[in-house]
Amino acid sequence: MVEFHPIADIFPLMEDGSPEFEELVKDIESNGLTDPVVLYESKILDGRNRYRACQKLGLPHREIKFEDLRYGSDNPITWVWSKNYIRRQLTPGQRDMAAQKLEQLTGSGRPAKTSQGVKTRKQIAKATGASEKGLERAKRVRDKGLPKVVKAVETGTLALHTADRIARLPEADQEEIMAAPKPAEAVAVKETTAARTTT
Repeated sequence: MVEFHPIADIFPLMEDGSPEFEELVKDIESNGLTDPVVLYESKILDGRNRYRACQKLGLPHREIKFEDLRYGSDNPITWVWSKNYIRRQLTPGQRDMAAQKLEQLTGSGRPAKTSQGVKTRKQIAKATGASEKGLERAKRVRDKGLPKVVKAVETGTLALHTADRIARLPEADQEEIMAAPKPAEAVAVKETTAARTTT
C-alpha cells in the first residue's frame, strides 16, 4: 500500500461506490491504466483514484517520480493544483476548501522545495481563482465545523456559505441541522429562532 502525499490531499478523493469512481474503475478495466501514478517523496502526489481503482481490480499500476516528469512546474504544489483543478469539476465551495488546504500547506513551514511560490492569502486567491472571503469561510468551516460539515462541502453536497453559517453554531445545533433533509433550510430556521430569543 503506497501512502498518499499531503499535497495530494488538497483535493478530495472520489467516494467509493460513487458513479465517478465506478466509471474510472470500468475505464481502467477496459483500457488499462493510461496515465501513471506520480510519486513525490515516495508517496502518491497524483493518481490516488487511479491507484485505488487498480487496487480494486487487482491490477498493477505504473509509477513515475515527479522529478522525472518532462513537463509542467517544478513546484509540486502548484503542479497538483493545475492538474486537478482543470480535470475535476469542482463547485465554488470545493474550490475554496481545496485552496484553503493549499494555504495551510504553503504556510506550514514545509521545506522550500514544496512551498515556494504562493504564500499569502491574497496570492493564493489569485492563483486558484478563489476569493479571500471564500478562503476565510473555508478556514472557519475547517476550524469550527463538525467533520460531517467539512465533508459535505468537500464532496459538493453543501454550499460553503451555508456550511459557514452552520459552523458558527454550537456542535449540538450542527448535528441537528446536518441530520435535516435540507440543511440550508434548517440553519435558516435555527438562525431565525436565535434572533427572536435575543430581541
